[in-house]
Amino acid sequence: MQFRLTACAAFVAIVLASTFARANTGIQLPLNQYQAGTETTTLVPNGGFESFTGSDADAPWVEMLGGMSVGAHLGGNYTPAVMGAVAAQGAAVDLTQYRQPINVVQMNPAVDNVLSAYLWNFGNPGPPPHNITDFDPGDMAIVELGNGSATVNIILEPIALDNGNAADGYFVYTTIPAGTFPGGANLDVRCDLDTPGGTFPTVVTQFDNIAITPASLFVPPSLIPEPASAVILLGAGLFGISTRRRV
Repeated sequence: MQFRLTACAAFVAIVLASTFARANTGIQLPLNQYQAGTETTTLVPNGGFESFTGSDADAPWVEMLGGMSVGAHLGGNYTPAVMGAVAAQGAAVDLTQYRQPINVVQMNPAVDNVLSAYLWNFGNPGPPPHNITDFDPGDMAIVELGNGSATVNIILEPIALDNGNAADGYFVYTTIPAGTFPGGANLDVRCDLDTPGGTFPTVVTQFDNIAITPASLFVPPSLIPEPASAVILLGAGLFGISTRRRV
């Protein structure tokens, strides 16, 4: 009987942990090491937030709670040719968010898909560890799909999984398993403040190039070549040119 009670308690603990755990999630590639724009993704409608009126994103995004806006890029590793002129930004308002519905045409539920985005976080970090076991995370930049019974998200805290500074920007992605959202889902882009009473910057979180891509077509960004490699590639190219000229 004692064994059964212990096992039951352990099971409940695991369920509760999986229900309430919120922390860094997804594969997080720092934009100071990976080359923005070398990825292959399919942006959701207005996924780059380049269509906006005043300081708010245009349809199909709907602002669910005041505090989201569209503004000029902040933070490190901004690539205008890839990211455009603006990004979605979350102010110091808890749970502020943009939302748009994603239907089964935009996301085929019969196949694996990949949820991805460029994320920055300028907020306050929580205590370590800054990984998926963290039950006391800091302020969070969240991109999330949900239908009321299932949820898939990518989350970037101010200190990323690799202990890097999230203000420098990350490309973050995760898989949406086939069958997770058979009838579509709501896509939320939101700022979640988990350090109440803290002092916050004007912009806490930043989002760009929100994408849902069939897994068979998805390609993550490439590592930025190191200077030595670039020199070798340049030398090889010049050698090829000189060889062609001799022919």
